[in-house]
Amino acid sequence: MQSRMARRLLLSVAAVALAGFAVGCGDDEGGEDGGEETAQVSETIEIEMDDFKFIPKNAKAKAGTAKIEAPNIGVEPHELELFKSDEDPGSLEVIGDSADTEPLGGDVGEVLVAPGETGELTVDLEPGKYAMICNLPNHYAQGMYGSLTVG
Repeated sequence: MQSRMARRLLLSVAAVALAGFAVGCGDDEGGEDGGEETAQVSETIEIEMDDFKFIPKNAKAKAGTAKIEAPNIGVEPHELELFKSDEDPGSLEVIGDSADTEPLGGDVGEVLVAPGETGELTVDLEPGKYAMICNLPNHYAQGMYGSLTVG
């Protein structure tokens, strides 16, 4: 658990450090890992990240391959971490300064975004419920979580 929290802190620091570098670089539009998209995107969903909330808090999408555009309109770095789970995203236990995500299972994907930047995440969405959280230090505890319902 400690290594996950340390990783999140390092990601937060790295996002701020890379923000200046990214301004001068082109965006490869390739998603989180910069790789090629193997399936055709059926829907683009915009989920804004602000200090400390997702807009919309409870998003909806269709099943299939979706591109999530996540503009960070806040002044802090944020992440959108997505889990396929029926658990209430607001019911996680906070340990230290982060949420315990074990009850949600493994994440479907995540993107870390510096202030003023837009992150992209391409995911295959199956019908059901998903939890979205920002688990950077103290962000979850301040209410930065929401849901995505896929039909």
